[in-house]
Amino acid sequence: MANQVEDRPNFRLAITDPCYFIGRRALLEEMEQKPFGVHILLGGRRIGKTSTLNAFQWSLLDPNFNKVNRAFPVLINLQVEQPKDLENLRYILIARLRESINRWQRVPMASLREMYRSFLRQIAGGEVAVSFLQQLNIKFNIVNPDNERRLIHDDFRQAFLQTINELNQQKFSGACFLLDGAEFITRQDWANDAWSYFRGLKDTETSIKPFLGLLLSGYRELKEYQQAVGSQLLNIADVKWLSPLTNLEMKDMIDCREKKENIPLNKQVFSAVQEWSGCHPY
Repeated sequence: MANQVEDRPNFRLAITDPCYFIGRRALLEEMEQKPFGVHILLGGRRIGKTSTLNAFQWSLLDPNFNKVNRAFPVLINLQVEQPKDLENLRYILIARLRESINRWQRVPMASLREMYRSFLRQIAGGEVAVSFLQQLNIKFNIVNPDNERRLIHDDFRQAFLQTINELNQQKFSGACFLLDGAEFITRQDWANDAWSYFRGLKDTETSIKPFLGLLLSGYRELKEYQQAVGSQLLNIADVKWLSPLTNLEMKDMIDCREKKENIPLNKQVFSAVQEWSGCHPY
């Protein structure tokens, strides 16, 4: 019992253990079929957006993934990263891509659950040195220290394409950036530039668009920004609303928690939990 309590996730945070993620199978399969598309995931607070991004990430990393086009996932929390401008955002995209690849290369082949736990444990604190650009043979002039965390488009393009060649050797067709908390960008005065830039990568940048996927998550600010401004990115995006779980999925979640935490519920309490929660996962 002590071990079960110790291993129990903090359910106030996003699910990071695959065995505790229940439902959303149809949504995940749809995104898995088009990992190099543009997806926008909208949903209310604590409905499971970040957990769904985590689930999409570990499904793509699963060694048993059997789809033809397999994207290497890069999960980025924009509320944590807080890019200062578009050039800084480009730097963060490449830096986190390189970080994730390095972690993946150190993860031994194991079960999905253990593989993902090991992957998460290798997340290092601190900043990524600008040396990752030197490793990719990208040369640029540093005018001031701030430029160390900024990339112009040509440097981003070169770094991305060289990394794709590396990913091909590991049986990935390209990369998919999972941008959690995309509302952060909508609050910036460079938001229109960012959406237009992403649209350009998926529309006119022919050397990049077949190998680049985008999945943005958010809620009200992201939705209202798209409606008010007419984001160019929205025109090519597949927009999905994350709804509460179905009754069957809710039942599966309660069954899972009962077994893993050794807390049996009688039928009356079981029904009450379903009714009171309204099948909301949190």
